[in-house]
Amino acid sequence: MSSSTSSTHRRPAHRIAYITTAFPWRSETAVIKEMHELEELGYRIQVVSLKRTSFHGAFDPKAFRFQERTLYPGPLLWTRSLARSLVQIVTRSAFRRLLSLTLRHSGRHLGKNLYILLFLVPEIASHLQRDGVSYMHANFSSYQAYAAMAVHELTGIPFGFTVHAQDIFFNHFMIPEKVAKAALVISISRYNIDYLEREFSIAPEHVRVVHCGVDLAEFSVAQNGAVDLPLMLSVGRMEAMKGFDTLLEACALLRQHHAFRCVLVGKGPELEPLKALAAQRHLEQVVEFRSGVPQAELVELYQSCSLYVQPCRRTSAGSQDGIPATLMEAMAVAKPAISTYVSGIPELIQDGVEGRLVPPEDPQALCQAIRDLLDDPQQRARMGRAGRDKIEREFNIAVSGRELATLIDDVLKKDTGA
Repeated sequence: MSSSTSSTHRRPAHRIAYITTAFPWRSETAVIKEMHELEELGYRIQVVSLKRTSFHGAFDPKAFRFQERTLYPGPLLWTRSLARSLVQIVTRSAFRRLLSLTLRHSGRHLGKNLYILLFLVPEIASHLQRDGVSYMHANFSSYQAYAAMAVHELTGIPFGFTVHAQDIFFNHFMIPEKVAKAALVISISRYNIDYLEREFSIAPEHVRVVHCGVDLAEFSVAQNGAVDLPLMLSVGRMEAMKGFDTLLEACALLRQHHAFRCVLVGKGPELEPLKALAAQRHLEQVVEFRSGVPQAELVELYQSCSLYVQPCRRTSAGSQDGIPATLMEAMAVAKPAISTYVSGIPELIQDGVEGRLVPPEDPQALCQAIRDLLDDPQQRARMGRAGRDKIEREFNIAVSGRELATLIDDVLKKDTGA
C-alpha cells in the first residue's frame, strides 16, 4: 500500500512546527514518517531541532524532505535568544513565570531546561511567529514538550506532544504542567495512559491513543525461498532495556538443539559487553553484530529472517521500551515476533496469535519459544500473516497519520473559532 493521501481530502496548508531532539536521529525515525505523512495530507512542516546534527549518513531518505526547513541552534540563535531573554525577564511577566516554574520544578533537568529557555526558546518563538506557524507538536514529552510549552507561553501558539517511553518512565519532569497547558496529548499505547494516571494523576480522558505506524510500502512482504539455516534477527540500540543479553543466553541454550544464525543490528553503550558475552558463550560462529546498516539493507534483513526477537525488560533504573518500532517493522514484512510482557508490547503482540510473549529476563522461556517456532514453519507463516494484518489495521502510518491529522484539525478549529 502506498501513501494514503491520493484519495484523501487535502487540508489548507497550515504550518506545523515539530520540536525534535536532534533531527534526523535514527532513534527518531517514527517522527520522520509521521511528519512525512502529515505533509502528504496537506500540512506544511517546519522542524525545530534542539541539537545540531548532520544529514550525513541519514538512514531514512524521507528526512531529506525537511533538510532545508530545519531550524538548528548555533551562535547567532544563541546570542539573539539570550539577548531577548534578558529583555523579557525585565519586561514580560509571562517569561518570569516560565523562569520561576523552571527553577522550581526541573529537578535534575534544571541545567538543560535553563539552556533551552534562555538560549533557544526566545528566538524559536520569534522564528515560528514570523513563519505563521499555527500549531507545534513535540515528538516526546521531555525536553521537546518543555520547549513547546515555553514557546506557547510566549506566543500563544497551541501545542501538543506525544508520550512514548523514556520520556515518561525515566526523563520525566513537569508532566502535569505540560498536560494542563497542551491542546493535545497523544500516547502511543494504552499502557502509557494507565501509567500517566497512576504515576502523575493524569485523567485518561486528557490523552488520546495514536499508535506509531509503519510505512507498508517500505516494509513489504517478500516471498522467500528455503534457507540453509534459520535466521533470527534483533535490531535496536545496544542498551540494557532491549534485553540483547537475554537473547545471547537463549542462543547459548538453543545451540544444543538447533543450527541457526542470529544477527544483532545496532550500536550503543552495551555493544562491547555484549560482544564479550557472546565470546564467553562461544557464540562467535552463530551470532553476528552489525551496525550502520542502511534502511534498504535493513528491510532486506527483516524480509530474509525466519523470526524476529526483542526480549525487552524494565531496568532497575526504570528504563523500558514503549512499543518498539522494530517489532512493528518485522511484523509488517510478515515475520513472527517474539518479545516480552513489558510496557505496551502486549497491545501489539497477542501471545500465540502474531507471535510469542515470554517473561523478561528468562533465557529458558525465550529459548523454548524460539524452538517452538523454528520447529513449526506453518505456525511461523500463520503468525506472520496475522502480524501483517495487525499492522495494516492498527500500526499503519497511513492510518495513524490520518488519526493525528484529525486531532490537529480539531485543535486548529478551536484556536481559530472555526
